[in-house]
Amino acid sequence: MEIFALSPFALEPIALGPSALTADYGQSVEADPNVTLHLSRTLADVTLTSAANVVAHVVGTLSQTLASVTLTSAADVQTPVGETIRFAMPAATYSTTVADFRTGTSGSNYFGAFIAIPSGSIGNHAWYFTHNGFGWNPQAYNAALSGYTMHAIDLAAGGRTAAQVATAVRSAIDGTALYAAAGGSSANVEITDDIDADGCFTGSSSPGAAGAFGCREDVPVFDGNPIGVGLQAFASFTAGPALVTGLATRLNSAGDPVRLCLYTGGTAASGGGGVVNPTPDWDDTVLFCEAATTGSGTGWVCQALVPGEVDVLADNTAVQYVLKGETSSTHGSFTTMGSVSDSDLGQQQLSTIDTGDMDPDPSLTFPASLEGFSLAGSFSVVLMIAFEYRVAPQRGDAGGITLTVL
Repeated sequence: MEIFALSPFALEPIALGPSALTADYGQSVEADPNVTLHLSRTLADVTLTSAANVVAHVVGTLSQTLASVTLTSAADVQTPVGETIRFAMPAATYSTTVADFRTGTSGSNYFGAFIAIPSGSIGNHAWYFTHNGFGWNPQAYNAALSGYTMHAIDLAAGGRTAAQVATAVRSAIDGTALYAAAGGSSANVEITDDIDADGCFTGSSSPGAAGAFGCREDVPVFDGNPIGVGLQAFASFTAGPALVTGLATRLNSAGDPVRLCLYTGGTAASGGGGVVNPTPDWDDTVLFCEAATTGSGTGWVCQALVPGEVDVLADNTAVQYVLKGETSSTHGSFTTMGSVSDSDLGQQQLSTIDTGDMDPDPSLTFPASLEGFSLAGSFSVVLMIAFEYRVAPQRGDAGGITLTVL
């Protein structure tokens, strides 16, 4: 009897490992951090068939069928770690009216406002607002901001919508690259990271005790002299301690810009009959703040101070008002003593400072002190100048910034 032998089957494997499938079905996905994706692809049934070579007269086939193969791919999504705080920003307004100046609410409603974000790992950071370059850093006037790293957000000139304010905030915070996410839309600003969302806070108080100190007259009675020199008047501020945030003067007609300032210290004497007579004794006077008007016009011109000029004026402080302008200027504005009806200055002689001691050019800053200066003359009128103040500490007037922990 003859025996037939079968040779081994020659089955060629089909690779189903990751490398083979990746080439055909690999997929890259980019996703929003807050979206979870589940991606799947199902392949058609795969049937493997291999032929067997049989020695002698018998030829057979061997078939092998695999179960359906389903491939599932999961996207690796990274979600920001930490907590999220939302700040809803109100619109920004800006006023230069004398009515608002006299109530301590001129300039921007964002003056003095801030948002604060504490974090144990990132550090404590706060952002405060200036408007067209004017305003102040509130840190020195608010104990809650002690130890915080302060950042400025400058709003563009004029009124700004809530959405425009929020855009400025997002841009400023995102520029520091401190947090994993600085987003939000419309009037909302949302910060996500390892922060203490419950500990975030903001300045959002009303003006409270605020106002303007100085002449309250609106109609000039005597305005025949051009400025041309340094003009000085004396007063004692009794509403402190308070932040001086702006200066103002009344201009009788359009003309060149003028420069305004306050000095602290010095003395004054009574000229009798209730008239205050400034003296040339300006020992220990120190320049407190100054500002140049950004334009000229008729009526009161109110000028906010830049951050470096804002400071606290103590109670019962002697102050010297000084104003100067070029000799070509014809818009000096004063009022006679007899017509003063509502003035913090009281009745007094208005002094003129010797031009050899003080250059009247308004583009030149005031000297650090009046000490050693002399008077060129005086006349019985009241200088129409005032300064705006807000009682310190002040948490800002953008009441309406709201916080929500998400």
